[in-house]
Amino acid sequence: MTSGSKVANEDFSGQDLTGKVFEAITFTACDFSRADLSRASFESCVFEDCNLSGPIVAKTKLFDAVFVRCKLLAVNFLHFDQFALSFRFEACVLRVCVFANLKLRRLKVLGCQIVECDFKEVDLTEANFDGSVFRDTLFHQANLEKADFRNAQSYSIDPRTNNVNKARFSQPDVLGLLAPFGILVED
Repeated sequence: MTSGSKVANEDFSGQDLTGKVFEAITFTACDFSRADLSRASFESCVFEDCNLSGPIVAKTKLFDAVFVRCKLLAVNFLHFDQFALSFRFEACVLRVCVFANLKLRRLKVLGCQIVECDFKEVDLTEANFDGSVFRDTLFHQANLEKADFRNAQSYSIDPRTNNVNKARFSQPDVLGLLAPFGILVED
C-alpha cells in the first residue's frame, strides 16, 4: 500500500501483518479482528468504521493514529511500542481495553462508549473525555490532573486514589465522585 492511499472493506481478520509499514493510509470499514500486527507500524493512519477485536499488538507502532466509529475489543495498549504511541478516538466503542501504566497526556477520547476498560496507574494529564459514556471502567492511581470529563457520563472515579486536581466535570455526573464516601445526594 502506498502512502496516502485509501483502503476500504478489506478483511485482514486473522492475517499475519507482522512488520508491515502503513503510512498516512485511511482504512474504512476494514476488519482487523485477531490480525497479527506485531512490529507493524501505523503512522498518521486513520481508521474509520473498522473492527479491531483481539488483534495481536506486540511492539506495534501506533503514531498519530485516529480511530473514528471503530470497535476496539480486548486491545492491550501496553503491548504497543511505547516510544511510538499516540492516538485519539472519536465515537468509538472501547471494550475490555487496557491502558494501564501508560503515559497518555492530552489523549482525546471524544463521544466514545468505554466499557470495562482499565486505566490503572496511567498518566491522563489534560486528557479529554468529552461526551464519552463509561461503564464498569477502572481508574486507580491515575493522574487525571486537568483532565476534561465535561459531558462525560457514568464514570466512577475515587478522588482518594486518583489525582483529580483541576480536572473538569459537569453536573449531574460529577456527583459520582461522592460515591466512594457513601454520601447520598437528594434534590
